[in-house]
Amino acid sequence: MGGRRVEYRMKRSRLRKMGEGAWGSIQKSALRTTSTVGTDSNSTANERWDLVSAVCVERRPVIGREKTELEQQVEQIFRDIEFERSLVCDYEKRQKSEEKYLAAQEMKKQERIKKGLQEVDEEEEAVHRRILSSDLEKAWAKELAFFTPAGRLTDADARNDLQSLERKLDRSLFLILQHKIDNTTKWLFPYSAVKRNEDMKQAAGRALGASCGPNLQAVIIGNAPCGFFKFKYPKELRSDIVGAKVFFFHAFFSGGQFSQENPDVTDYRWVTKDELKDFLQPRYCNRVSRFLMDI
Repeated sequence: MGGRRVEYRMKRSRLRKMGEGAWGSIQKSALRTTSTVGTDSNSTANERWDLVSAVCVERRPVIGREKTELEQQVEQIFRDIEFERSLVCDYEKRQKSEEKYLAAQEMKKQERIKKGLQEVDEEEEAVHRRILSSDLEKAWAKELAFFTPAGRLTDADARNDLQSLERKLDRSLFLILQHKIDNTTKWLFPYSAVKRNEDMKQAAGRALGASCGPNLQAVIIGNAPCGFFKFKYPKELRSDIVGAKVFFFHAFFSGGQFSQENPDVTDYRWVTKDELKDFLQPRYCNRVSRFLMDI
């Protein structure tokens, strides 16, 4: 036993020395790395950036997407399973009860005819006054005959009206605006610079009202941004501000319409995620596509 303890202590001592040596090399490497990063960060520590809040307004799908062939097959399988395992519902119980009741009344009627009785008793009158399930089914069928379901494609789809909320009902639509910047125009999400004593969510709400007018209603989700994008200003336009850091907030459209009241906003579109690339600049589009969901 004593020999084993001595051997165990020697192994622990060797492992401790190996660990100290490895940790020492890691510390030296970390110090070298920190020194390099610190030097690089010192060169950019005094850079100043504009803070900007932007809003991604999404109109959620109004109808579900068409099922694929596989989804239809799976749906039918589960319907068959549910039907086989289902129990008799209250309506089916009512139908069976009415069938027995009507059969009994018919037997009584035949007996009266055999006896030569022509008078109608109270029970038979009650049958005529009673609303049966068969009567309900006839009324429902008549009501269904006047119902025509709306098509999946709307007039806005036929016209390819990108300003209409009635298009692409089974897809999410996102609001983009054509902003007038200097002598050019660019498609962007609604945005605004953050003012003093204002948090980024407040700036996002203000940007929405200033860019889209008071009639458009949207609910900003959460207090934290869902995306980030930064860009530097052209060198000839830089002063003490290097560029802008844009923080995106997600909002769900809840009603109203866009109203063009801001002179810096010249046009608007409601587009799908796939259509964003036709309007947004590639780098900007690539960044925002990372956090946009198209369910």
